Amino acid sequence: MADSTAGARVRFVVVPFLPAHQPALGVSSLLSVLRGHGIDGDVQYLNLAYGERIGWDLYGYLTGL
Repeated sequence: MADSTAGARVRFVVVPFLPAHQPALGVSSLLSVLRGHGIDGDVQYLNLAYGERIGWDLYGYLTGL
């Protein structure tokens, strides 16, 4: 039986409005486990991209942080 994970790639996304000052340990841990099983992937931090785009003052106001 062929390995069904061969060539598999996973992307985890940290969505906007999550705290920008804290690392997303859950997605980093999941990615580490997958890599240990030979599955490649990455993490896209959309919360950081959005904060940079709208400005950190507005981002902090909208997120209540």
